[in-house]
Amino acid sequence: MDDKFIAILKEAQNLEERVIPLYMQHLESAIFWTGLDKITIGKVRGMLKRLSDDSKRHKAIVDNIIKSLQN
Repeated sequence: MDDKFIAILKEAQNLEERVIPLYMQHLESAIFWTGLDKITIGKVRGMLKRLSDDSKRHKAIVDNIIKSLQN
């Protein structure tokens, strides 16, 4: 069971690593065309940065889970 769970964790991790940068790129482009004021754009960019940072933390957490299951 651990091997199957590890494979699922690795796939989820790989998917997040591929999707988040694409998601960020598309949203950043979309912000340009919204016509939002600079303050709102700054807030949105801050939230997008948090999403990216959270993704990096997720990777570290999943790495630790995988390592603990492999021991």
